[in-house]
Amino acid sequence: MMDGPAPQQEIEALRQLINRIDQQIVKLLDERMQIAFQIGQLKSLLGKDVLDEQREAAVFENIRSTTTRMLNQTQVEQLFIKIIKLGREFGEKGIAKKNIRKES
Repeated sequence: MMDGPAPQQEIEALRQLINRIDQQIVKLLDERMQIAFQIGQLKSLLGKDVLDEQREAAVFENIRSTTTRMLNQTQVEQLFIKIIKLGREFGEKGIAKKNIRKES
C-alpha cells in the first residue's frame, strides 16, 4: 500500500471526476424530464394516457442492449424503474398543464 500524499491526491482528483459526472447525470435527467413533459402535453392533445406499457417495455429492451463494465442488468433496471416513474410524473404534469390551457 502506498503512503503519503500521492494516494490522497489521487482520491481528490477522482472525486472531482465524480462531481463532474454527477453534474452531467443531473443535466441529462433534467433533459429527459423536459422531454417527458413535452410528450405528456402531446399525449393530452391526442387524448392518450401517460402510461404506455409498450413504450416502457421498449425502454427496458433498449437498456438491456447497453453493456456496462460495473453495473449488472438488475442494477441498471432498478435505476431505470425510478427514472421512468419520475418521467411518468413529468408526463402527467405536461398533461395537466395542457388541460389547464384547454379550459382557459
